[in-house]
Amino acid sequence: PDLPLLSVERLTWLQELAGQVVAKKLEPRIRALQRRTARRLELDRARLEAYYDDTSAELERRMARAADEDRRRSLEEKLAFTRAERERKLADVEAKYRLRLVLNLINVAFITQPKLALEAIVENRYTSITHTFVWDPLLRRVDPPLCQACGQPRYRLHLCTNGHLAGDECILHCSACKREFCTLCQDDMGACAVCGKLLCVHSQIRCKVCGQVTCQEHVGQCH
Repeated sequence: PDLPLLSVERLTWLQELAGQVVAKKLEPRIRALQRRTARRLELDRARLEAYYDDTSAELERRMARAADEDRRRSLEEKLAFTRAERERKLADVEAKYRLRLVLNLINVAFITQPKLALEAIVENRYTSITHTFVWDPLLRRVDPPLCQACGQPRYRLHLCTNGHLAGDECILHCSACKREFCTLCQDDMGACAVCGKLLCVHSQIRCKVCGQVTCQEHVGQCH
């Protein structure tokens, strides 16, 4: 984004971007840890459920044999307490194994480096934009531009119909006219009510009877 170099807004954006990169790199470890904790959670849940199922069943049997109303009322209170405790214990064990990724900023290093900013025209049949690309003279390469939808660096970018540069993961394709829209423009995309294929606003056909959107192939089949 076009923000002053040392502004709070730019530093906050850079911190968020760095956090996304770290989280992406940690994904394999996190998935492995999630598998291990899921197994432990399953075992702990099974143990708790077996215990409270047995306890509740015993209380229900004693209630069935209770000779007087006071005894029955006491057992009903114990059963209600047991059921409430069961839910509380299950919630506790769920919280125990719930993973949270917390990233704390330890330090910041400012590194200055000469780079060359080059303006270029990027265009397709639907739109044209002027974008600034950055040449790194030390690495002798163009820095990967940022996807304007997710903020991640990408060497492969699409120019969406509304003029945003976006990576493969952030692009939606119209099944009819083949226009591309990024996730920032997802309000311009819909789906056929019959087949579910994605349609942009230029290819949507709205039914005059029910108001739903369809593709050309399924006109009139939505109601």
